[in-house]
Order: sequence, then C-alpha cells, then structure tokens
Amino acid sequence: MRALEFFLLRDASRAAAELDEERRRAVATAIDASVRDAARARSLWATGSRPEAYRYAVGALGHGLDAARAAVGEASDGLERLVGDAWAARVARAEDACQLALPRAAADLADHHGQLYTEHLACAERLAAALEDRALGPAEVARARRARLGAALALVAGLAGLLLYFWRFDPTPFVVTASAYRTADVVEAWPPENAADHDEMSYWHLPPGETGWLDLTLTSPRDITALRIMNAHDVHADDQNRYDRRRFDFASRQIHVHAYSGDREVADAELELPQLRALDRTVVPLEARGVDRIRIDVESFWGEGGGLAEVEVLP
Repeated sequence: MRALEFFLLRDASRAAAELDEERRRAVATAIDASVRDAARARSLWATGSRPEAYRYAVGALGHGLDAARAAVGEASDGLERLVGDAWAARVARAEDACQLALPRAAADLADHHGQLYTEHLACAERLAAALEDRALGPAEVARARRARLGAALALVAGLAGLLLYFWRFDPTPFVVTASAYRTADVVEAWPPENAADHDEMSYWHLPPGETGWLDLTLTSPRDITALRIMNAHDVHADDQNRYDRRRFDFASRQIHVHAYSGDREVADAELELPQLRALDRTVVPLEARGVDRIRIDVESFWGEGGGLAEVEVLP
C-alpha cells in the first residue's frame, strides 16, 4: 500500500511540474510577444507612423494580459495580487479602451489616441515586469536583471559622454528671438525659447490676435536643407483627462520662411501649417548655403493667435 501511495504521489508531483512548466512557457511566450509589439510601437511612433504604432501598443497590452491570465488564471482578484490595486485598475481601464475602433489612417487619430498609446505601453511594461519570475527560472531572472543593470549603466555612460560632447564641441545651434510673445500673468508665459527646448508640450505663442515673427540666429553659418516644424497644439490632457482649455486656439496657419546669409536672402518658402490632431511635424524644404539667420513670419493663424511648438534646422 505504501509503495502504491509513493508511486501515486510521485506521478502527481510529476504532472504538477509538467503543468507548471507548460504554464511558464505560455507566460514567457506571451511576454516575448508583448515586448516585441511594444518595441515596434515605439519605433513606428518615433518615425511618425502613428496609426500603426497605436495598433502595436494595443497588441502589446493584449499579449501582456494573455501572460497574466496564463500565470494567475481567471480569478477575479488575480490582477490585484499580481500588480496591486492601483495598477490593476489602470490595466482594466486600458483593456476597456482596447475595444475602441483602431485608427487606420492619420485622419482617424483623435486627441485621446496619444494618451491611450502611452497608457497601453505603460500597462504592458508593468505586466511584463510583474510576470518575469513566472516566466523564467531563478537563475534566468538573475541573469536578466544583471543584463538590464549593465545596459542601464552603459546607457547612462553613453548619455553622459554625449552631453559632454555637445557641451564641449557643439554649442546650442541657434538663439531664438521673436517679435513678441503671449503672457497671461507674471508667472505664466509662452516665450520664444519654448520653440527650441525639445519639449513637444511647450509652445511659443504670439499675443492674441497678432501676427509676428520668430528668428533663429545660428551660432555659426552652415549649409541647411530644410526646417522641421511642429505647430502649436493641444494634443494632450491633464492627469484626469480634462483638456487644458487655456492653450486652445493658438496655432500658426500661413507662414513665410526666409533664410539669410549676412544681409542677403538666400532661400525662402511659403506654406500653410495644419492644425494638429497628432504630434506630427512638417518638413519645410529650404536648401541654402552659409545660412546664419532664419526668420519665420507668421502671417495668419488658427483660432486666437499664432504659435509654434518645436523648430529644428536640418543639415
């Protein structure tokens, strides 16, 4: 009898181990798919392919949820035990949002897609981090963590070297001035420096109802091929998804760009900037040699006044 009990217990233990191994493989497979889709989403978003990027972000969250279900089953409190109450609520809201129609073209993108894109990726990353020990053995987890630490240290060192290079060898490429800028009170303003601070969510605004100009004075003459401009916009909301109405209705419409070498105009371009529904940039061809100053004349605007979010000079 004892021998029979031993063999039964041994077989049960082996079956449980096989089930755990199968579950671990399922979790690992789903996490890998989630990480791949998240990487594709970021690459596409950075290159301006926003509808495709959004779809991959939805896919990354979906695979993350598959991994969570493979790890904890369908228990009602499974997510709470895995990531905590606050994150479980965020994941649930993001999962509900996945039922919305997916954008197929840039024209389908609405203000909320940028927020949901960020939230989908954040939730997918949180699920992947929480499930790491369910997908890998202890030794693999330790190796993965050491690899991430090494990569993080290398990234910090690389960024430090890059910052040192730009500080030493490549000073600020241009100084920004403007005919005027909007102020709301003594602590709230939209100065011209905001158009060159690498922050898509800060803006230069002209005073309401006025046209004007933005000047880029290059620190040394150079050959250029184009400008890349992001119009002023409101493609964002606060942490409670309420739109910031103070910034609405400020965007440039018709602009005239002039490139100068000394006092001589060497190139110019006229175009109409669109009102933004996504964080897109407009490339303005402006090929010229020995340019030391660029002026952007804002001749008309959408809404209450003109403005720009970002301006880049392309070599």
